[in-house]
Amino acid sequence: MAMANVKMTCSECGKEYTVSVKHGSRKAADEFEAYIKSQAGQCPACYRKHQNEKRDSFRFKEAAEIREFDRKNGFPALEGSEKQEAWAVAIRHEAIVSINIFAMGKLYKGAEITAENAQDSAIGIKAFLCGEKSAKFFIDHRDESVQGWLDLISARMS
Repeated sequence: MAMANVKMTCSECGKEYTVSVKHGSRKAADEFEAYIKSQAGQCPACYRKHQNEKRDSFRFKEAAEIREFDRKNGFPALEGSEKQEAWAVAIRHEAIVSINIFAMGKLYKGAEITAENAQDSAIGIKAFLCGEKSAKFFIDHRDESVQGWLDLISARMS
């Protein structure tokens, strides 16, 4: 085992940092060192910041598309910070899609449920989800399954 250690200077903040990687041979380690020295790199903090900005940019774009769909279909806007709202509209949208798939699956699996009952159930769940206006609510329940949403509705109605 050979270790490649290269001192670098961040291209954004100017901070010095070290890149350390284990290689199987000294030759491979030397080749890596030569390659990495030719690259303009970012320190871990700047790289993380850049990746977070990229992720947020994608999330905001996706949220804008979902907001347009929600507006056309009469779903209310969510309340919260810009980041919370962007994340929560995606969670709500995913929950509604999952519920529709669940309702259709019940029909196709031949369960003792009629098309009307499946549709009513899906409409009831969607109405519940659309009645929630807090982004925090959707973020707190982001991992709920369809059954989890049904349990939440039952608990609220009791």
